[in-house]
Amino acid sequence: MGKVLLIVGIILILIGGIVSLVNYLSLQNNIEGLKSRAQVSADADEIHNRLVDLDQAMEERGMTSGYASLWVHSPWTSVKEIRQNVKRIIERADVISKLDHSSDAYQQGLDDVRGTLRELDLQAWGWWLYNSAGWVFLYLLIGLGIVLLILAFIYWER
Repeated sequence: MGKVLLIVGIILILIGGIVSLVNYLSLQNNIEGLKSRAQVSADADEIHNRLVDLDQAMEERGMTSGYASLWVHSPWTSVKEIRQNVKRIIERADVISKLDHSSDAYQQGLDDVRGTLRELDLQAWGWWLYNSAGWVFLYLLIGLGIVLLILAFIYWER
């Protein structure tokens, strides 16, 4: 019985860990990566295009509503608010792109948008964890696996 508990526990931990890791890396690349690439873009057109891609990626992932926190529901954790902020930055980048590229206003606008992007926290991992059944993989499977491992070792001691 102890061997079965040990094997099942290890399998649950591996499944939970692998699914969580794959989703974390996917969100880092597809969501957070687009924001980072927009932040370091050379001009306003490129920032605009990368942020449009970010907005589409958020839409495709289902990041249109919900919160990035289980208990703290505020504008800071609202994915809808975060997405609206992305859309506002897209509009600002569009306005800036129409300015003369050699003007001070253009450079100041780029600096402002880059600074805003630097401070923007998309909270994609938190959203996945609490709105997209990520907690099942991270907490339930891994937690249950750990409990089974503990039970396996207790059973072996007898």
